[in-house]
Amino acid sequence: MQDALFSMEGSWFASDVPWRAIADGSLSPKIIAAAQVFYDALAPNGFVGRH
Repeated sequence: MQDALFSMEGSWFASDVPWRAIADGSLSPKIIAAAQVFYDALAPNGFVGRH
């Protein structure tokens, strides 16, 4: 499945591509970018961040 926020070549179930990207660190920028999108959506409402 391809998702616009976190697109990834290869299937997480049938391919080793995503798992190799985790192992070699090349997936890190996508993970950080996806986390930032969620943080930016939640922070203004006080759901994340310092309280």
